[in-house]
Amino acid sequence: MKTDLFLFGEQNANLDTFCKTHNLLDNDRLLIQVFLGNPSQNAVEEIQRLLHGRFPKAQILGTTTDGAIINAEAVKAGNTVLAFSQFDHTRLRSVLVRNENNDFKKTGERLAQALVSETTRAVIAFTDGLHTNGENFLLGFNHYAPEVTISGGMAGDNGRLRETFVFTATEWTSDGAVGVALDNPNLLVYSRYSFDWIPVGKRMLVTKSRENRVYEIDNKPAYNIYAHYLGKEVAQRLPASGIEFSLILDRPNVTVGRAVTQTFPDGSLSFAGNITEGESVRFGVGNAELIRQNGVENAIELNQQPIESVFLYSCMARRHFMGEEIKAELLPLQALGPVSGFFTYGEFFHSHGKTQFLNQSISMLALSESHEKRKSAILEWDLLGNSEQDRVKALAHLSNTVSRELESLNLRLKQRIEEKTNEILKQAYTDTLTGLPNRLKLISSLEKAIGRYIILIDIDNFTSLNDFFGFSLGDSILRSVAESIDSYLDRHEGDLYKLPADGYAVITNRIGSEKKLLNWLEEFSSYLKQQIVEYDDQAVTITVTMGAARIEGAESLTHADLALKHAQRIHVDYLLYDEEKQFSKNIQKNLHMAEMINAAIKDHRIVPYYQPIYDLKSGKVSKYECLARMLCDDGTVIGPADFLDIAKKTRQYPEITRLMIEQALERQASTGYCLSLNIETDDILNDETRHFLLDRLRKLESGCNLIFEILENQEVLDDPIIMGFVDEVKRLGGKIAIDDFGSGYANFYYMTRIAADIIKIDGTLIQNIHRDENARAVVEAIVSFAHKIGMQTVAEFVHCAEVLETVKRIGIDSAQGFYLGKPQPYPDPL
Repeated sequence: MKTDLFLFGEQNANLDTFCKTHNLLDNDRLLIQVFLGNPSQNAVEEIQRLLHGRFPKAQILGTTTDGAIINAEAVKAGNTVLAFSQFDHTRLRSVLVRNENNDFKKTGERLAQALVSETTRAVIAFTDGLHTNGENFLLGFNHYAPEVTISGGMAGDNGRLRETFVFTATEWTSDGAVGVALDNPNLLVYSRYSFDWIPVGKRMLVTKSRENRVYEIDNKPAYNIYAHYLGKEVAQRLPASGIEFSLILDRPNVTVGRAVTQTFPDGSLSFAGNITEGESVRFGVGNAELIRQNGVENAIELNQQPIESVFLYSCMARRHFMGEEIKAELLPLQALGPVSGFFTYGEFFHSHGKTQFLNQSISMLALSESHEKRKSAILEWDLLGNSEQDRVKALAHLSNTVSRELESLNLRLKQRIEEKTNEILKQAYTDTLTGLPNRLKLISSLEKAIGRYIILIDIDNFTSLNDFFGFSLGDSILRSVAESIDSYLDRHEGDLYKLPADGYAVITNRIGSEKKLLNWLEEFSSYLKQQIVEYDDQAVTITVTMGAARIEGAESLTHADLALKHAQRIHVDYLLYDEEKQFSKNIQKNLHMAEMINAAIKDHRIVPYYQPIYDLKSGKVSKYECLARMLCDDGTVIGPADFLDIAKKTRQYPEITRLMIEQALERQASTGYCLSLNIETDDILNDETRHFLLDRLRKLESGCNLIFEILENQEVLDDPIIMGFVDEVKRLGGKIAIDDFGSGYANFYYMTRIAADIIKIDGTLIQNIHRDENARAVVEAIVSFAHKIGMQTVAEFVHCAEVLETVKRIGIDSAQGFYLGKPQPYPDPL
């Protein structure tokens, strides 16, 4: 084969002379590539008429350009180059395919189907430069013909980005593709490419994209990224300004650039090829030094082959970046023979069965029908160049060196940030005492462990051990238990976590069934019972309680905790949460009760019931105890045992206390009755409740008719706030009663320190006093001591005549109980 190149001018006579001189005759093995400098429909149709009229049998393949190349030199904008390639043994077929419904993959596939045969060695193809997605076009072609080399590029329009054209002898399109097949099984085909754009700045992540349209980079609009890093002026001139500032992507076996082709009002950008969501990108700038060096290396490499013609498809960005110095890349190729081509809006490259769509690159296609290597051409090119070249080279080298140093600095900073971040995360997710993952880590792990089991482990009586032996032993126990559990899990597979206080958690790995889990828990419990903690020559035996639940979501941790607490209440080693059992029912019951309490508080349906307290000497009612009741909408009355504990856990108890105080004081003010109110230590310690009570007491004219019952508790003596409250109540004329005396602490010292007015003896001592000599002896001692220090006594839980007669004989001052009178909504007249 041979190729003759013609720079098309205004004088058609020149073409006639050229054809005669080079003996160009019309035949079906003549390929004419047209690199048209005038991107207009009229110019396309004019060149079609001229060439098809002169060469009706030849295959014509044309494209508008951003500049043409002839004899390895870039021609001035607007000029047209014709490349006449006469083949001897290669059959040619051309086709034009228009895009349909923007299905560019289908366009590539249809082109391949129309052209490729068993003997096709290469296809030269051009697409329009503004509508076609070049990458999808090549994907379609490669899907149908992966082994066929395709070369060429996307049409240009001298940088105006308005309209581009591709054409054959008789057809043209501004939205589609043309191609010519080279059918010859012996045709030698060589393809190379050079990129020569280097990345600068930090790596960025494409966070939202669809094919060649990028919406967000680093979670910011793509347009804003260009404005931020390249300046508002560059961003405002997009897409034209984006040609030279592409995004660089590292893909398998090739580094590619992607240039902006369109902007959108939403801040998204279209690129000449696809950019996949999740890809890492960086801005790129041309490296003049690399472009020059690789121009020579490409020529040297191709010179090793028996080449007869070379076609170049080079990105317009290279010409704009290099200017007149683009010859430094092209001229070394001149020695290879006829070299022609054009500056594109995107280049096609094929290697190793894979077609790539490129930007900022030069793609080379070398062809030969002869297998005889020509005499080696002498390649001499002055890489030193002139002073202007040296200046460009120096600036490029400076820019690239600074970029590399910044990249290295960014990498080191990123590594340090990652190290610090990992260190902070480790601290946030690690228990400092044991080094185990902590509760935060456990919670984050649950969603990845659906279907497995979580086991919560609690050391029995740990608080007592800590108080008795000291915190050092406590810490030693926590570490020892962690090591024991971890050692067991090494053999039985599971992940261990340290929870606050004395808790641990295990997420099992391979326990599938409930039966296997129960067997595992039994073995695990037996193993832990054998573990002994040695501390200062002391051997401390440790026992634990466990609660387990199947992991089905965030609530699984709550389920395991319910199982653990229930196991502790019924004193078993372990328990598996079972929704069918009482766990879920109790939760629902408690939630329902909490809602009922909340509604009752809002509707003032928490009311005092009044139980009479009889003076045993006179046989008359001397006072009333106010007892809380909750009235339901249906008229049902709920006693305190059913709702007070839940009210405390749901932090509704202070409201109940204030309601009871308010109503009791109103009743006392209207009747003058002596009333007795139960006050918890938590009520006294609650600033709002304490101040409320004392303020109301100060406003009463008859404070001496109010009695506050405080439970017998060591905390009363130890807390200055509680003792201060007691003193203030007595100063204001109120009285203090020690409630349920004898139920727990039962210390006479307590009686003297609290300086109470009344001792209410607990029902556990009173209820069997008529037949329990021990209980009678204790009560007699309490009564005797109380009378000696000037305190009155009250017997609670008087439920029969025998008990009443007994407490009278002992000398107790007053009594209350169901035998004497049940609590009523209104007190009877005294």
